[in-house]
Amino acid sequence: MAGKERIAVYGAGAVGAYVGGYMTRDGRDVTLIDPWEQHVKLMRDPGLQLSGLTEPENFTVKCNAVLDRDLPPPGDIGPFDVIFICVKSFDTEAAAKRMQPYLAEGGFMVSLQNGINEGTIA
Repeated sequence: MAGKERIAVYGAGAVGAYVGGYMTRDGRDVTLIDPWEQHVKLMRDPGLQLSGLTEPENFTVKCNAVLDRDLPPPGDIGPFDVIFICVKSFDTEAAAKRMQPYLAEGGFMVSLQNGINEGTIA
């Protein structure tokens, strides 16, 4: 199943965009979900621009990005095998509840956040 998982990144700020951008560039099936309309538009076109210390770390990649409010109901889209929660700690509980219906049976919800939020997500 490696490489064929459907992946959601909920919160496409600094952490979510970085991880989602790299996975998208790697050819993974990634959907970045964010509440900020202008950010979503730019991630789609011209693409998410990431930069690092070396030349291979500097790239632009067009992403499958969707506004949180426009995310179709869980029954209208297939489930996600992995959901990365990449929001501020005070939004963790709401984010986990929002995305739970989209999680595939046997799937994983992963915290990529500052702080210890795994208990809240579980």
